[in-house]
Amino acid sequence: LTHRRNGVPPTAHGTRPTTMFVPAFNISCAKEIPGPALLAELKRGGYTIFFRHTSTDFSRDDVKSRSDDDCDNQRPLIDKGRAEARRIGADMRKLGIPISEVLASPRCRTVEVAKLASPGLVLNSHDIAFRIAPRINAGGRMDVAQEVVELFLSQDEKRRMEIAAKLDRQNTERQGEEQRILRSLYQRLDEDTALRDAYCLVLEGEGWHRGVIGICASRIVERTGKPALVFSCDPETGEAHGSGRSIPGFHLLNALESAEVKPLFTRFGGHAAAVGGSLANDKIPALRSALDRYAREHLTAEDFVPSLQIDAEISLSDVTPSLLQQLSQLEPYGIGNRGPVFAARGLRMAAPPRFLKEKHIKLRLQQDGNGRSTAIDALGWNWSDRFRDLAIDGTHTVNAAFTIELNTHPDFGGLQLILKDLQR
Repeated sequence: LTHRRNGVPPTAHGTRPTTMFVPAFNISCAKEIPGPALLAELKRGGYTIFFRHTSTDFSRDDVKSRSDDDCDNQRPLIDKGRAEARRIGADMRKLGIPISEVLASPRCRTVEVAKLASPGLVLNSHDIAFRIAPRINAGGRMDVAQEVVELFLSQDEKRRMEIAAKLDRQNTERQGEEQRILRSLYQRLDEDTALRDAYCLVLEGEGWHRGVIGICASRIVERTGKPALVFSCDPETGEAHGSGRSIPGFHLLNALESAEVKPLFTRFGGHAAAVGGSLANDKIPALRSALDRYAREHLTAEDFVPSLQIDAEISLSDVTPSLLQQLSQLEPYGIGNRGPVFAARGLRMAAPPRFLKEKHIKLRLQQDGNGRSTAIDALGWNWSDRFRDLAIDGTHTVNAAFTIELNTHPDFGGLQLILKDLQR
């Protein structure tokens, strides 16, 4: 596992500072280097500021002009990128400022709202990426991001808590809007055979929130295994704004720059895996046809079969606190340094499945062998429909692919699996 992460560092020329860490959080500054006034204000507020230089080569073909909707540059967490992330945490600890305490301090009330401020809780990259960052991000997705900056700069304790609570509400609104759009998208895919059979999916609807359609495009890709673009159409202006996500092997920006597709857009930008752009509402049917033709020239049906890289096959009895501690040495996980995925065979359900919030699934998986039986909880995020389609019950044995994490809930915490796949 350690050897797998010794990747080749990204190219270094053409770099520029684009992000500042205000402890452990990213604040986007309109794609520009933070100005002296903002830096001075942050320093007066007691913050230590770290600059991260993206290692993106802006002369490469896979990085083009950016749209307003998508495509932030993210540095792979390998080699120097991973070392920098670890160094920032180490520097903060040397200063007597443990990351978990910084995030749980009065200046970061979002952590309290996210229920991550428990005494002694050690935050990891998963907590930040999936519980804290979505709340910080919700301000920009559902409204404007100004209050996010105010959250960090304000000296008013009451105001900070108000903003954190508002961000939490906006994140809940974002989740609700996402589910509303996805229900419409899934229904359309189920009912429209021609659309479902396309090699590149283009879907549109009126009144969809522009801050959410990128997430919805990712969900469509996960469900279908095909590149997808989702557009929100404004009937008053006649303009559609969209976001797209791709699959390995299909360069989405190249597709948009092809001779037949490019003239349809008023503006667009992105890279191989994600794009954003706008065009007239009435040009969407032409875009759908043009992208399907382009995709059929560059993809085959085999490209839509999802693949999952397994790092090791283990037994459930191998899932121990000691293993989790060893895996933690590979953190932080992220771009270019994904968390290790394991597989276990011959499992069965030790209890009926539990459906959580009508979206998620919780299983109790059991494995017998070597004269003993081992059982452990397994969570499937957004797995409810998928699990029903599998039609698994207590009479079946299954193979599972999963990651391992620690549930820190005081009542039912402990080691648990996060499902990546199930196979009958």
